[in-house]
Amino acid sequence: MRAYMWLLIIAVALGWGGGQGLFSALKQSEPLRMTCAEYEKARPDAIWVELRDCVVDLPDGMFAGTATEPTELFLPVLPADAEEDAKTSLVLVSKDPKLLGLMGEMGKLDAEKDEAKATEWATQHATELFSPRTVTGMVQFGIDLSESDRDQVKNLGDNLKPDFSMLEDGKKPELGFSLAMVGGSFACLVFGVFMFLRGRAPKAATPPAAPATGAAAPPPPGAIGPS
Repeated sequence: MRAYMWLLIIAVALGWGGGQGLFSALKQSEPLRMTCAEYEKARPDAIWVELRDCVVDLPDGMFAGTATEPTELFLPVLPADAEEDAKTSLVLVSKDPKLLGLMGEMGKLDAEKDEAKATEWATQHATELFSPRTVTGMVQFGIDLSESDRDQVKNLGDNLKPDFSMLEDGKKPELGFSLAMVGGSFACLVFGVFMFLRGRAPKAATPPAAPATGAAAPPPPGAIGPS
């Protein structure tokens, strides 16, 4: 593939990501603050949220990586006063080291198959597992939304509503970075078009080569050559 094609592809990718980032930053300068129960009831059209009184359901969550060394978590988020069989419309996508550590310890306990040890561990970590907390982040959409991840998350179980959203833990709009991406997209686009036009410009005709030194010049028109 020619260089200008790569530049145009990069320009499109940067423009899409930067444009989405600008949209998010301009739409909300502050997160929408409410309780988890209020969010679940209203389902507001907000990208950046800060939700109080939430319980992150670690035991019923999913992970990427291995059971003992997870790299990313997908966790149902429920109101603190939710009923046992309540369904949620929010899944937290998190790489928080503390949550990853807890999930890894649960994986090790599950592998050991020691029920007494697992019960003791759950009692010791009950506060971390079940206490209400504040969850903040950005709802995934557009270029940030992975359909493959979403398809996997659908397997979380019956406590997940079909129209659930995925919340990226701790993420917030970045206006400066988004502007830089848009600027980079414009620069790649201009340079790519320049390279394309330069490649299509007609080339000057090559002049005929001069006769070699010492070679006899051709006779003028009408002249009689040597007999």
